[in-house]
Amino acid sequence: MVMLANLIPLFVMVARASYTAGGLRLPRFTYGQATTAVGANLLVSVMMRNDHVVNCMFTMALSLPHWVPLAIRTRAAKVYSYGGIHSACGVAAFFWYIFFAVLVITQFRGEGSDEDALAITTALMLMLFIFLIVLAHPWIRSRLHDVWELSHRFAGWTSIGIVWAQIFIIANAETKRAYPGSHLSHFGTALAKTPASWFLMITLMIIYPWIHLRRRSFEAEQLSSHAIRLKFNYRKVPIGAAVRISDSPLTQTHAFAVIPNPDGSRGYSVIISNAGDWTKKFINDPKRPNKLWMKGLPTLGVVHISSLFKPVVVVATGSGIGPCLSFLQMHRRWPVRIVWSARFPEVTYGTSVVASMLESDKDAIIIDTKKTGTPDLAGIVYASYREIGAEAVVIISNQKVTEKVVYTLETRGVPAFGAIFDS
Repeated sequence: MVMLANLIPLFVMVARASYTAGGLRLPRFTYGQATTAVGANLLVSVMMRNDHVVNCMFTMALSLPHWVPLAIRTRAAKVYSYGGIHSACGVAAFFWYIFFAVLVITQFRGEGSDEDALAITTALMLMLFIFLIVLAHPWIRSRLHDVWELSHRFAGWTSIGIVWAQIFIIANAETKRAYPGSHLSHFGTALAKTPASWFLMITLMIIYPWIHLRRRSFEAEQLSSHAIRLKFNYRKVPIGAAVRISDSPLTQTHAFAVIPNPDGSRGYSVIISNAGDWTKKFINDPKRPNKLWMKGLPTLGVVHISSLFKPVVVVATGSGIGPCLSFLQMHRRWPVRIVWSARFPEVTYGTSVVASMLESDKDAIIIDTKKTGTPDLAGIVYASYREIGAEAVVIISNQKVTEKVVYTLETRGVPAFGAIFDS
């Protein structure tokens, strides 16, 4: 829908820029207007990564009472797919920028240095757009995740800087043309007529999460050689949220689901399992730091939608039980069936995690894959769904298992929800 909302007006504007009706040329579409379209799309794209915007969307979607028809609540629960808006607006901005580049070539008039500067920055922007879009392709991103993360961050910042340079170049050229000899005194007026407001908001939204960058101390509880639990005590957190932590925030951050303290006191914990180079090193490092960087604010995620459904089946594999505990510990009396599949669950994640699950659901299904092998998770979940008369299924797992279980359940008409791994 986002792409369609952009492509239709884009095609209309392309036609308007080149079509003559009855010998009269239609009002010309300018490169300034194309820049506005680029800025609007980039602003929405960046907004979809803003903590407050995401939390606001979740809050509104999950404000529906349970007497609202299931079909409507099921639609509202798809709020976690907001990453598609981020991607679509980014690609749409690229298409509008191509149109901008064509219009600049045909319409822009300035001194030789201004034209050269605009041509160079436009070429750089087109290359950066292509670079970002290619690396963001799921196949490439999954195989070169660290490269993608670095490119997305630094190339994104660079592109915003280039656009600002273009805004100043265009404003300077237009001022020289309109006020020869006194253009500097009118530069601010010319700048105000550009789409600078869009990019000012974009710049502020990019800077905003870094304002909240803090080093936070924690207590570490070694659950096993495969998992560790970190306990923070500096604030309360909402159910189903995630925090971004790092030991090197400029290069990479790692999102982990939070588990609020069950007694409602200030503080929370996160469970980190061995799922990559950074987590493996951190879990088994005897010299690990006692403080980590926290970037931004706790952001609501897919587990938060569990509260839309009664009863609900909550499914997890491995450390996916961490996000689920966020919901389960704060809703002890919620009608729920828990299905958890893990290798040596009690040994790996500790007796306290298992006890917490059983306190929420005494009939919880805990599968030790070391003993049983890979289970038919979709079949087990479907049987549990039928048994308790659940309204929906929420699963937290890796991409392969999530997609398989969600697809299998949806083909059987079961409302099923799981992360879409869009970022």
